[in-house]
Amino acid sequence: MRGPSLTPRVVLIAVVLGAAALVAYWVGTHAGPRTRPGPRLTLAVLPFDNLSNEADQEYLSDGLTEEMITQLARLDPDRLRVTARSSTWKYKHADRDIPRLRRELGADYVLEGSVRRAGERVRVAAQLVQVVDQTHIWAETYEREMRDVLVWRARSPGPLPAPSQ
Repeated sequence: MRGPSLTPRVVLIAVVLGAAALVAYWVGTHAGPRTRPGPRLTLAVLPFDNLSNEADQEYLSDGLTEEMITQLARLDPDRLRVTARSSTWKYKHADRDIPRLRRELGADYVLEGSVRRAGERVRVAAQLVQVVDQTHIWAETYEREMRDVLVWRARSPGPLPAPSQ
């Protein structure tokens, strides 16, 4: 039995890089000036939901989540702390109460989303939630043909500004 084809993995990586760049840009540009050393922002990336009709597409949502955590963790570890996958994976099929996530994970922000695949089309929706007031502060939907890998190519936004106090 063959595993998933290479094309969905390449698309997944491209989508992750694009979404990671947008999240980093948003958090970085809205963090405010820093006057003295302070705490880093903490971001928890929740497991993305598989909304496809096929259970065997779970690898796509799981892979997206893992790649997102990896890419975001590499951006600027001095200013953005990304919660480990092993800590967030328990929320895969569990209650995702935002105040609970704040208590249990110490998260300032939560990144959540979903993946849908129908034939050769893939739609990824991602939302960045500010935990303190439980509001969506950024959201984006990406929809492409699996073969349109280059359309989802990412650009790095550069280093993050300092977090606000």
